[in-house]
Parts: sequence; C-alpha cells; structure tokens
Amino acid sequence: MISGTEYLVIAVAIFLVFGPRRLPELSRKAGALIRELRTYTAGLREAIESEAAEVTEPLREVSDEARRLADEGRRAFEWRGPVHGAGPTPDEALGDLERIERGEDLRHHPEAADAAPEEDDGTA
Repeated sequence: MISGTEYLVIAVAIFLVFGPRRLPELSRKAGALIRELRTYTAGLREAIESEAAEVTEPLREVSDEARRLADEGRRAFEWRGPVHGAGPTPDEALGDLERIERGEDLRHHPEAADAAPEEDDGTA
C-alpha cells in the first residue's frame, strides 16, 4: 500500500516532469481513463455474475430437490413408536412366552387373546 508521503513524492515528480501547463490536460485524460476502466470492469463483473448464475441455478435446484428427497426419506423411516392398542400388552406377551417355554401350542390355548383358527386338515 502506498503511504501519503509516497503519493506526495509521485505528485511532485509528475509536476516536475510535465510542468504546470500540461497537468490539467493529463488530469482530464487520467479521469477519463479511470471512468472507462470502471465501466469496463463493471460490465465484466456483470457478465461473470450472469454466467455464474446460469451455472449455479440448476445446481441449486438439484441441491434443493436432493434435500427435499432426503427429508422425505428420513420421515418415511422415522420410528413413530407402537400404535396404541396394536399387539398384546406386556403381561399378555409374558404369559404367551411362558406357555411357549412350557411347550404349549398358543393356537389351542383358551387364554390366547387372538387365538388362531385351527387348520383344516381336510378330514371333515
């Protein structure tokens, strides 16, 4: 970065090289050149941003769609807990387990809440 004293030295050197008569003309030309350069860089920046938007917009759309699908998939596999009233109570499950361990057939047990119908062996 140029300090204030360095700017002063540059200004004095320009004054000595070009003289007081040519300084206003050189200042106008420098101002016009700076304006033209700013206009050019603004146009260049706008063109680059426009091209970047053309590339990034489809990527953003794909990213949003992937995020939506991931959220949808996550919700589909979320554990929501047991449905109230579905299946046996813990006491019924323990009772069934004890009967199974004793070798009893739960389909023929009178206490089985959801006793399965006996299979028809075709003899009737």
